[in-house]
Amino acid sequence: MSLSTFVKLSYGLNPAELVPVSVQPMNEQQREIAQEVVLPKRCFDNSIQLAMHLDATYVLGVYQSIIPIEHAWLKVGDTYIDPTLETVIGDVSGEYLSLMEVKASELMDLVEAIQRYSGDDAAYPPMFHTIRTFPEFSHLFISNKDRLRFLSCESLQTAS
Repeated sequence: MSLSTFVKLSYGLNPAELVPVSVQPMNEQQREIAQEVVLPKRCFDNSIQLAMHLDATYVLGVYQSIIPIEHAWLKVGDTYIDPTLETVIGDVSGEYLSLMEVKASELMDLVEAIQRYSGDDAAYPPMFHTIRTFPEFSHLFISNKDRLRFLSCESLQTAS
């Protein structure tokens, strides 16, 4: 199964909206800041905090090394970095697909807007489940009906 098919079925993402990006190792200054902030298994929190510290862009998308996972990383200037994986694992090799990018200056406004829209008491960084129903980002996802239709077509092709 292709990565595009997997993310379409597993996450309901619109594959046309995914953009492959190349992630580079952090520079020394970024690495020092990240070592003070980064916690394992907290890529969304790590990225939102570091976006503010580094005046960076928060990137939400898919990372694949062995299996594709929902993931967050940063864009500093024109360079993509992954503070969580580089700090915790020491490696940023793998495939990165960007779904959305939010500048640090707009990030907290987006978090608050999503919180208001969802009616949730807590504020969360942008993640697939927090933006899925937000009207501004509906184009990033396919409907459950389309997912089922696609799955049915895939099943018929496999059976043939």
